[in-house]
Amino acid sequence: MKEFKRLWVAAALVASGAAHANLILNGSFESASVNPTTFMTLPAGSTAIAHWVVGAPNIDFINKGEWNASDGNRSVDLDGGIGSAGSVSQSFATLAGADYRVTFDLSGNPGALPMVKTV
Repeated sequence: MKEFKRLWVAAALVASGAAHANLILNGSFESASVNPTTFMTLPAGSTAIAHWVVGAPNIDFINKGEWNASDGNRSVDLDGGIGSAGSVSQSFATLAGADYRVTFDLSGNPGALPMVKTV
């Protein structure tokens, strides 16, 4: 049986200042061209999750029922296969010299070691 180390992430990059506009689109991964029953492995280069590109080698796209997402119903497992740390990324415009605050929620599989996950 395949062991899954689950890692979910919800992301936001917020510009400092009066507007506080969120520069990250679809930060909770709710919008996608696929609808996994519980999870679906997405390969490197996939753009199935709107505004995100999957990095090598792959990730697991998680839907409700696997665990509670931080926001909404979906999350991503950056360790889509055993020991295969993948990534998700997106590009956005910034201003030189501007301050930005990056926030995200992170969790790991509570049934997999180490018990304390670090970034």
